[in-house]
Amino acid sequence: YYMYRDKFRFAAIPQSAGLGEAQFPPGKIMEDEFFGRVVTYRGELVIRIPVKSTAGFTLKAVSQGCADVGVCYIPVTQTAPVDSARSSGEDMRSEGNASNLLLRLQDTAPAR
Repeated sequence: YYMYRDKFRFAAIPQSAGLGEAQFPPGKIMEDEFFGRVVTYRGELVIRIPVKSTAGFTLKAVSQGCADVGVCYIPVTQTAPVDSARSSGEDMRSEGNASNLLLRLQDTAPAR
């Protein structure tokens, strides 16, 4: 399973939290059957997103990926509360990983 860099979207609720531009690590460039030349990620992925707000907010993340067998999944939307006191000065990491999420979606998501 792999995730597409250009299919990630992030938003803060409320918008006044002020998200900066997401900072991605280098990924693997591949020629994709559906999307052409793309940057992809496998395994653990840490994306840094600067936040202007000192108050808590909800982070909304949209992502999409495919399986090596050629099955692509519909975009997935996830939300998570962000507590500014907890996130101040420390990395926030997802409690799940994209590969496990995609495995759960495999039975329910239509192929592209």
